[in-house]
Amino acid sequence: MAVGFPANHQEEFMIPPTLHPGVIWQALQTMGWTGSGTPDGSQFRVSSSMSFGSWGENITVFRVAPDRIQVRSECAMPTQVFDWGRNEQNVKRFFATLVALASGQPPPRF
Repeated sequence: MAVGFPANHQEEFMIPPTLHPGVIWQALQTMGWTGSGTPDGSQFRVSSSMSFGSWGENITVFRVAPDRIQVRSECAMPTQVFDWGRNEQNVKRFFATLVALASGQPPPRF
């Protein structure tokens, strides 16, 4: 559970340098998130919808190097202090989905 203004979670992950940005976009869409990315595929900004347990989150994926991405999830409500683990789940679930799609496997069910 993160605490902050707004609550957030961020991690860096190693990826194959040859990973096409389209696979990152596909993973974001598979998660049910909507948003956009830069034309070169170096950055994506998406958001999740509101649910019973969340006001929604804003998720950003940056390609910080050819073989690394940084994934950040933060609460959409800037005054939200607790996220009850939701942002960490978003980051970990996204990466699991990305790994599955990049290896030609079906995405995991959450």
